[in-house]
Amino acid sequence: MLSTKKTKTPDHYPCGHMRGPGWHDRMTGATAPTPTVQPTQSATASSAVNVLPGTYRVNVDGLNVRDRPSVSGNVVATYSNGQTVNLDHWGTVADGYIWGRYTAYSGAVRYIALAPADKSAWYLVKA
Repeated sequence: MLSTKKTKTPDHYPCGHMRGPGWHDRMTGATAPTPTVQPTQSATASSAVNVLPGTYRVNVDGLNVRDRPSVSGNVVATYSNGQTVNLDHWGTVADGYIWGRYTAYSGAVRYIALAPADKSAWYLVKA
């Protein structure tokens, strides 16, 4: 039997993730497909990765969008669970997260965390 007790976790995760990793899956028993992320040949503190382009669905209850792929980037928006975003093929690993990129309606380039660098949880899943 699934527990319906919602355990509040800190709401200050660097990427904006407001509940513990996999919270939605634990509550619903659902599983989501894992996005494809391929590391490129260089492996530095900030490494480039290829992200499968396309539509992704937010899998957590709050995910910050930033003006650069860093936890110190300015938060320019926050997506809620179930909202979608269209990522391009670009990605990087920085500040302990895998970051994806998209172009906002305004034309500005925006960055959003897909997962922790260790891939222990996915904040965005392929829709």
